[in-house]
Amino acid sequence: MTYCTLCDRYFPGEEARAQHVQYSTNHPKCDKCDRRFANKNSLRNHYVYSPRHHYCAVCEKNFLTAAGLRVHIEYAAVHRDDSDDDSDDEVIDDSSEGWEDELGATAFPEENIPPANSEDEEDPNYWTDDDAEDFEEEREKYFESNHHRAALAARAAEPAPAETLSDARTGAAKDPECPKSDEARSGVFISCPLCLEAPKETSVTKCGHLFCTPCIRTALSGKKMCPVCRDFSVPQQLRKVYLPTIA
Repeated sequence: MTYCTLCDRYFPGEEARAQHVQYSTNHPKCDKCDRRFANKNSLRNHYVYSPRHHYCAVCEKNFLTAAGLRVHIEYAAVHRDDSDDDSDDEVIDDSSEGWEDELGATAFPEENIPPANSEDEEDPNYWTDDDAEDFEEEREKYFESNHHRAALAARAAEPAPAETLSDARTGAAKDPECPKSDEARSGVFISCPLCLEAPKETSVTKCGHLFCTPCIRTALSGKKMCPVCRDFSVPQQLRKVYLPTIA
């Protein structure tokens, strides 16, 4: 049995539920692709993943071309901050409708070149949670790296402190001491959620999660979502962060 939360109905299987979605006017529809989806979230994901659409999930806006979307990400005020000073002197006429697509055709013509192996059709039974394991698989590749395993092995092989061994031999028992304030290290310690190492270069996503710059750029080049919260994110939205290191 499968369940349609939007219509509060049960169906005997996935195929029956998929047919229900396609023929029920209660479900949101993509007019360009002539398909209906389970809910608005599934429809937004379709806009993000489908090569037929060029969609900004942050602004919930469609563009005619991939270059138009690139111009929007680069120049729209909502995607910029005070650190973007390199193009402040450029004068852009954003008064007309569709100015992003017009500017993109000249500024980023390479964006409008279709991929060699692009797929026009998507899985007709696509549901939002079908891609849930993709990010987990990407993270597993980082977790199972040789460098990470070597770090864990070295940590496990560290000898016990001399005072602990001495106390064990003499039978003396000492109460655990709280670390002294003057011995506390200055700065903060963070680790990248993907490679679990202390990053040399740190970048933050639009949703506020910190990663080492090489890891997050690699992740976003494949999936346009934050690996932690799965919010829409692209490399152009990344901002470098300079943090104090442990002394």
